[in-house]
Amino acid sequence: MSSRASLCLIFFLTATMAPAIDWEAFASGTDPSLDPALLQVLASGDQETDISVYRGLAMRSDPSVGAFIEALALNHLGDSIWRTELYLRVLLEKLFDPGLGEEALQTRIKANSGALDMMFSRISDWQNPQLLDVLTRIAPRISRPSGTRAVMDVGQRIISELYSGKGFLLPQETSLAMDYLAAVDGLANQDFLPQCAEIARLSRDKALVETARSTAKKLALLR
Repeated sequence: MSSRASLCLIFFLTATMAPAIDWEAFASGTDPSLDPALLQVLASGDQETDISVYRGLAMRSDPSVGAFIEALALNHLGDSIWRTELYLRVLLEKLFDPGLGEEALQTRIKANSGALDMMFSRISDWQNPQLLDVLTRIAPRISRPSGTRAVMDVGQRIISELYSGKGFLLPQETSLAMDYLAAVDGLANQDFLPQCAEIARLSRDKALVETARSTAKKLALLR
């Protein structure tokens, strides 16, 4: 089927059969030539449809989904912030599933490098700890400064939360802190030593303190 015919079919299905479509399976079988049509579906769909489409996009044989990441980031405004970040998390979590293996992850990172750089450059804009979790786990695999800077910004967020929470974090923030320390361990950069030491000093969570101290010790021993 030609791209034009496929485009027409998508609009027909959207208008007449949307409840019956397995959007996840449908989206997973598309390629970037149909991105404009899928963006149109997402603009007119409900939350359940949108989530299914994003899950499907993450499973395409061609992993280039930068157009969708960038479109979501442009809509990160006002009342749509929480929904935008939910969709970004769904897409990125599945696209960069660690279970895929390192080779597949590197292929996906390369295919979406521009969009990832944009996500990292705006790391302070994202509010959802689970979205930050995903980005923090990806960052050590990025061989560019943008990933390192993003992890540094996440570390500063954690320290600020520890200050305001008098040493305590909400469960999702604690999970983010643990992922931050794992990312720092992977980056093996002594610039993170002050942040790790500060987390260990401020936190009243035993597991977090021990992990921060262990990570700081590893960094201190680097040559």
